[in-house]
Formats: sequence, C-alpha cells, structure tokens
Amino acid sequence: MHQLQEIIDRIRATINSDCYEDTPEVRGLVREYGEACRELNERLRRCGEYLRLGLRAEAIQAAETEPRLLDAVGVLDGLSEFERQAWSDFCEFLEVSAPEPLLIDVATLVDEAYGDHDRIGTLLRRHRRLAVQRAPLSMRLEVLREIALQDANSEFWEEDVREYEAARIAEIPGELNELNRSPSVDRLEALVAELKSREWRTTPPRKYLAAARKLQQASVVKAARQQLEQAELELQAAFAAMDFEQARGAFDTWQENVGNAKLSEQDPLYLRALPAVAWCEQMVARESENAAYEQLVAEIEAALREDTTPVEELQRLSDQAHLFDRPLPTGVGSRLNHRIDALMRQQRRRRLLLAGGAVVATALLAATIGFIVARANDAAHRREIIARITGAVEQGDTEQATALVEQFDGRWGNLPEWIDTRQAVTEMRDQLEDRTARISGLLQELAAVPDTDGDTFVKLSGQAIEVTREEPVLDDLVALVERRTRELTSERQLRLKEREDDVRRRLAVQSEALTNLQAAYRSMKSDEFTTQSRRIEDALGVIAAGTSGLDESLADEVKLYQSQLVDLRNVYDTHVRLIALREQLDTSSRTDLQGGPATIGEYVSALKEYQEVASESPAAVGLTKSVKESEHWESVAAFTQTVASWAEEPVTDDLPFLKRRQHLCEEYVKKCPAGPLADRMEACARTMETLARRYEPADGLVKELRRRIVDHASMNLHTLQDTKYDWPYYIADLDSIGGANNPTFTPWRKRAGEISKQQQILSNRLAYSKPRPAPQNRLAEVFDKTLSGLTIDNWEETFRGMTQRVIDTDNVDPILRVVILKQLQELGAAGSVVLASHKPFATYAERLDTAYLNVNPKTDWTDPADERVNSAREIAETYLDTLKTADLHAIWNTAEAGSPETLNPVTTGFQAVGWMALDKQNEPTVDITPPEEGDWRLFVVVVPPDEMDAKAQLVEIGRAADSKLLLQGAATGAHHQTGRLVFASQAD
Repeated sequence: MHQLQEIIDRIRATINSDCYEDTPEVRGLVREYGEACRELNERLRRCGEYLRLGLRAEAIQAAETEPRLLDAVGVLDGLSEFERQAWSDFCEFLEVSAPEPLLIDVATLVDEAYGDHDRIGTLLRRHRRLAVQRAPLSMRLEVLREIALQDANSEFWEEDVREYEAARIAEIPGELNELNRSPSVDRLEALVAELKSREWRTTPPRKYLAAARKLQQASVVKAARQQLEQAELELQAAFAAMDFEQARGAFDTWQENVGNAKLSEQDPLYLRALPAVAWCEQMVARESENAAYEQLVAEIEAALREDTTPVEELQRLSDQAHLFDRPLPTGVGSRLNHRIDALMRQQRRRRLLLAGGAVVATALLAATIGFIVARANDAAHRREIIARITGAVEQGDTEQATALVEQFDGRWGNLPEWIDTRQAVTEMRDQLEDRTARISGLLQELAAVPDTDGDTFVKLSGQAIEVTREEPVLDDLVALVERRTRELTSERQLRLKEREDDVRRRLAVQSEALTNLQAAYRSMKSDEFTTQSRRIEDALGVIAAGTSGLDESLADEVKLYQSQLVDLRNVYDTHVRLIALREQLDTSSRTDLQGGPATIGEYVSALKEYQEVASESPAAVGLTKSVKESEHWESVAAFTQTVASWAEEPVTDDLPFLKRRQHLCEEYVKKCPAGPLADRMEACARTMETLARRYEPADGLVKELRRRIVDHASMNLHTLQDTKYDWPYYIADLDSIGGANNPTFTPWRKRAGEISKQQQILSNRLAYSKPRPAPQNRLAEVFDKTLSGLTIDNWEETFRGMTQRVIDTDNVDPILRVVILKQLQELGAAGSVVLASHKPFATYAERLDTAYLNVNPKTDWTDPADERVNSAREIAETYLDTLKTADLHAIWNTAEAGSPETLNPVTTGFQAVGWMALDKQNEPTVDITPPEEGDWRLFVVVVPPDEMDAKAQLVEIGRAADSKLLLQGAATGAHHQTGRLVFASQAD
C-alpha cells in the first residue's frame, strides 16, 4: 500500500513541477502507474466474476489479499479530475499510452458485497449450526428464507429455499401421521401456522392445512376433555367436603376448557360434574353479592364521613341497601337513617323560617316599642332594658345591644348603671370585631394553603373553628367558617382531582413504556436499554415529586413502577450476564485436556457463576447437578493428562518403565476413586503389575521358571534301563551306583520321614552298561534356549510352545511331564494379562489340577519297580493323550494376549468439544464442535442417581466422523442435563 501511495505522490510532484522533461525516471513512473492500474483491474475483474457466479465469500477473500483491493483502488483513484487530465496530457506529451481507467463500477459492487456479507453473516452461522445439529427442516427453512430476503442479489438462495420447501412438503405427511398417533397441541399449532404462512414459494397442498386443522381441533378437544376429567374429580372431592377454596382452581379449569371440549348436555362427564359446577356457580354468585354489599357499605360510610353529602345521595344509597336480603350493619344503618332524618328536618325548618320570619320580627318590634313607651319613665323599665342589653351582650348580639343603647342613651345616658352598660356593649363590640378579624385572617391563610399541604389546611380550619367556639358563640361566625371551609375544601378537591388525573395520565404513559421495555429488552443493546430505562426512571422521579398530598395510591403506584423498573434492570443485567457467560461456556467447553484439570477450570468457574445467575430459570436444576459432576470432568482431564504420551510409548520389558506406569495408574485411582475412568486405570495398573511380576530380579516369574524347571534337579538325571521294566531307573548321583556289576540304585528323593532304600540292579538285565543322560536334560536345554527369546508380547505364545513341547516329548517320564505342565500353567497364568479371565484356560487348568492330584506329584517316579509309580504313570499317560488333540492356541489365548491393546490398554485421552444447553424455547440441545478429521466417539459423564457410592460412568451419546455429527436420542433425552460437558475420544 505504501508503494502505491508513493506512486501517486510522485505523479502529483511531476504534475506540479514547472516543466515537463522526458527522463528515464518519468517513463519508469508512467510504467509503474500503468502496471498498478492493470493489476488492480485484473483483481477487480476476478472479483466481479466471483460476484456474478454468486460466490460472495470468495470475492471478499480475493479482495482481502494484500494489498486490500478497495484500499488500493482508493489510493490509485485518489487523483482529482484535474490531476488525471494533466497526467493524461503528460502521457500524450511523452507519446505513451495513458493508463487504463480503474473499474470503479466493479469496485462499488465489491464494496456492496462487504455490506451484504456483514449483514447475513450471523444468519449464515446460524444456518450452519442448525445443519450440524440436524435441526428440523422447518427451523432451517425459516433461517434460509431470511437469508434469501437479506441477500436478494444471490439467486441461488431462492433455489435453496425451493429445494428445502420441497423437502419440507415431502415430510409433512409423515409428520401428520405421527401427530395423528401422538397428538401435540403445541406442535399442531406450530404446523398450522407454518402451513398458513405466506412465505412459501411453493404452496403446500391445501389438504395438508385442512388435515392439520382437523387434527388441531381434535387435539384441542381431547386436551380440553382431559383437563375437564381431572377437574371433575377435584370438583367432586371439594363438593363432598363443601370446601369452595379447594374447588376454586378446578372450577376455573372447568370454565376455561368446557367451551373447547364441546360437551353436550347428555355427555356423562357433563352430567357427573353438573351438581358440583352448579354449587360452584352459586358460591361465585354469593361471593360477587358479598363484594357488592361490602362495596355499598364502604360507599355509605364514605358518604357519612362527608358533611356535605346531599340528602338525595344518602337516600339513593339507602334504596340500594334495600335491594339486598340483609340489613346494614347496626352502626351504619342507624347513622344513615339519623343523617337522612336530620337533613330532612333542616330543610323543613329552613322553609318555615323563610315564611314566618318577617311577621314575627314586625310584631316583636311593635310590642317592644309599645312596652317602652308605656314604661318609659319607669325605673323597672330601665332595669329591664339594661337586662336585655346585658343578655344581648352575653349572646353576642351587638346589633340589638347597640340599638338599645343608642335608643335610650339620651334618656339615661348620665346614669351610672347605664354608663356601665354602654361600656359593656362597647367592649363586647370590640371583642367581636377582634374575633371577626382573627377568623378573617385564618380564612385568608386557609385559602393560601397549598393544595398538597393537607395537614396545614386541617390545622388552620381547626383553629378557625376553635375561635368560633369562644363565648359568646355566634351562629353567623360559625356558619361563615363552615361555609368558607366547605368552599375551600371543594376547590382544593377539584384542583387535586385535576392534578391526580394528570398524574394518572402521565403514569399511564410510563406504564406503557415500561411494558414495552419489558417485552423488548432481550433484543436490546446495553446502551439502548440504559437510555430507555433512564428516561422512565427520570419521568417517574418527576411524577413522584408531584404526588405529595394526592391520593396515596398514586404514590404507591409510582413506587410499584419504580420497583418494576429496578427488577427489570436486574433481569436485564442477568440477561446480559447470562449471554456473556453462555459465550464463555461456548468457548471454554471446547478445549484440549492434555493440560489436566486446569484446562476446564475456566468452564467450571463460568458454569458455577451461570448456575448462580440462572437460579430461577428452567435450567437451574440441571446446572446444579452439572456443577456437582464437575469433579468427574476434572478426573477425565487428569486421565487425559496422564496418558497423553502413552500412545507413543509402547510397553517394554523394562522393569522401571512398568513400575513407573503402574505407579501413575495407582496414583490416579487414589485421586479419582469415583471417576468414570478409575476402573480403566485400575485395570491398567493390574496389567503393569502382572507384566512387572515377570521380571522382578529376586522372585520374578522368569527366574522362578528356571528354578522350578530348567535348573531343577529332576531335569539333570541319568538313566539305567532294566529290561524287566518299561521305564528306566533315574539316577542323580553317578558315584552312588557302585561298580559296574550289579550297581546299587538309591532313589534321588524320598517322602518325608522315610529312609532311602537301596536296591541292586542286575547287570545282566541292563539294556546298556553305563548311565545315560535322561531325556528331560534335552527338554531343559530347549526351555533354556526358549526363555532367552522371551519378549514382552510373546509370553503366552512362549508358554504355549513349551507346553506343546512337553506334550510331544513322549520319552520323558509322564509323571514328570504332568509336573512340568503344572508348573508352566501356574507360572504362565501368574504372568499373563488375559488368562485369568479366559474360560478355555480355566477349563484346562481345572483338568490339569485333577490329573496332577491323581498322579500325586510326590510319587518317586525314578523307581520303575515301584507299583505305585506305575499306577500313577498310567494316569499321567492317559491325561497326556487327551492333550495331544487340544487346541493350545485357544487355551493360551495367543491371538489376544500379545496385542498392543492388551499390553497397553490405555492410550487414548479425551478432549472437550461442547456442552449441553437449552435453546430459546427451553428445548434440550447439544452445542458441540466435533473434530474436523477422523472417527470420534462422543461421551458424557453420568452419575447413577439412585445408587449409593456409585461411580460415575462414561456414556456414549453419539459419533462424529469427519465433522459429520450423529447423535443418539438420549443426547437430548435421558442423558441430557444442562451444563453437562461433552467429551470426544478417537474411535479405535
């Protein structure tokens, strides 16, 4: 890229120079620029051809080759129109061809391909994953349609959609048959919705939709009837106990499903449930009536608490109360009746006072004037006037008192008692004016109290009422205070209602916004969610500040929405955290385990956190179990770490090697006794122990074989053949036989407690005069040579050969041959990995034991004259004859014994390839990435749930061959457990 930019810079410098010169440097620049344009056009043409064929990924890959195509085009196309024209003129001046123009149109297509690729990349990955998981065609078809929609320029997607639709249409009849046998309401609803979809390019036959709808209706009816049958049993039990609370849930179930079940009135189920259902309907009606009654009582009590409730409203409530078949509570009913009677009496008094007030006042005034005129000069009359004035003063009637004082002040103004009376009237007037002024001030303060300050309003109105209660109590002041208080209260309530209505409208807006956020948060990015939630939070804060003094339920509603917002934020944080943890689980569940338990440490840590965060989700139970199983996953990793190099380390007869591997196996078992691979390592440890037993320097089996057979005294004897007997004398010490005539024979061994008896051998009956080496001497030499060729993998084959040699060597005493066979059987089994469980060898050993005991190995077989020896020899010969036709290869299991798998039973480790999860519909899924090459077996660790101290087990759930996945049904069924790690091991 730097070279291209340098070319452009040199072109600009040449164009901007004062003079044009034909120099080699300039011509070289022209050639470099032309070649650069030609190379870019060739790459553009190649990418354009890829795009024309629909190979977008290949086009982008070609464009990404350094230098990146679009970047290079941008550099070479960086010349302005003026600069390009100047350069073209300069080329013409030099009489050289101008560079070919860049294919900018093709570059534009490549740039658009980048955008299309980024847009559908996620859909393509999902499409591939569904294909790997062998997801249903309906799911894969949905994604493929979305890809075709997003990538409309690629015609092959539409072809794929039509092929998938054809395959999907072909499998629908089978799915309908399956649903006919095992109906599922959810699956039928999904199938009907799929068939009704308008996204089909190839419309499915209408009979499929009709069949699906028919099955759907039948399944709905069947499911509803099943619900009703269960509800009927519960209703009957509750009806028998007359417990409506017990019956409530079943009754709701009945009401919800009775329409879908389409029961007729003659249906036995309907007839059985009818009494219980009717009883439930009566109980529901009674509850409704009780609720209405309680609501009416509450309304009456609220009306009685308000002094301004009109009598018409109280009468309406009283009329409603009469509609119920029960009386009102005693206190409520009596208060309602008294309030109605009192208000009615007030209305009657008000009418009477208005009609007769004027007549009474006129008559009273005339009578008073006449009385005063009649008693004007009478002292008693004066006293009476003073008494009246005093009474008026005591009652606070300033008008009457002042009128009387003014009327008679000229007559009695100088009298002392009159002066006192006048002074009392003046003081009373001043006092009343002060009370009036205080009340006026309190009412003004009352009117200025903020609507939300209910406590101050109540306090000031109480103070005003207290002033009106001062002596003398004036009805006008009391009425004034009561009227003005009612007016202010009404105005406040009206304004508060308007504010409350406004708050409710604003709350409704935020409630809708919160509901929308709750519905859409899963698809939101963090910034978008934070912005919207903060807007709602700020709006609720403003609303909360304005609810002071309003209906307390509004503040409670604001707190409810604030609490829901906090909960939603927590849910969103949990959602985001779960997504991050799930991605971490996806990554960390795919790892090589050769590093040991630490390699899955990240997965286990993420799984534990995922389990804590998702404690309320449907996956919680499975996650909890999986966390408990994690120690067994670590044991699989420890196993893999231990055996990582064993495949390249064949087992040899090196004793330190065998001991070291045995120790590794035993240490693993100690650390992971309950692990799923403990048995395998125990078997390996036994194998190494058995192999090592062969080569122990002090008491090894090879050394023991030499001691018992090759170097044993019985194999180094000499013989003298007496023609009287079939078998010779066996002599251990040649010096013990005496002279050549009639040599003396001494048995070379004796029974415990016996004294060796010598006997003479008649020389005239000897077949040969000098002792000869016994035939077993040669057998010992053969065994010695055979043992020198013994290797780690031919143990059983070697012992089979020695056994065959003993059977075929007829000139060796039969008793000795049986003894040798017994030694070979015991030592061979002790050093063999396979013979302990090999049934043919067990049968052979059992029969050999019988013959060995019948022969009596302690028999002195060296003396041919001993009848007991002859009898035992016949038994031995009979047994040896039976072995001549035996299949020793099968007995000694030579086909399996020396195989690498037998000697090196543990060579293959594991790798983690994925995990078990739930999809968005909470359906079981297995998210794995199988190895790209080779044949692999897939396993999970399962702990038997009902077995005490049970070991974990490796259970195979499928196979993967060359990235193709084949899962068993149990992978998403019986063995599926959310969070369970999936392991892969290369198949044999």
